Amino acid sequence: MATREWVGLQLRKARQPKKQEIVASDIRAMGVPMSQNRLSRLERGETDMTPEEMAVFCRYYGVPPEYFLYQPGKPTADIEQVKEDKSTYSRLVKKLEYLNLDELDAIERVVDELKRKG
Repeated sequence: MATREWVGLQLRKARQPKKQEIVASDIRAMGVPMSQNRLSRLERGETDMTPEEMAVFCRYYGVPPEYFLYQPGKPTADIEQVKEDKSTYSRLVKKLEYLNLDELDAIERVVDELKRKG
């Protein structure tokens, strides 16, 4: 299953039994732009979730980032390949700059867990 599809499945599971309109409104109230159409596209795996959206969905649903990121049975990327691809590495570092300490701690826990499993 593609990552987008996995994230969409997890979003749908977390949202039930609430309606998309309610969740989108609640997310907007938390300061992140979100329409019912955007949420629907995320749930269908048609678009990628931004780091800001991930952080707010984690807070909203009370789940750690690995709820969306860890897909059982799917191998993780080879870190050496990521390091060699400077554009990917730089893009990841830039995205991390905008996260707060709690969100960075959560990502560190995910990385530690992936390292233990790898």
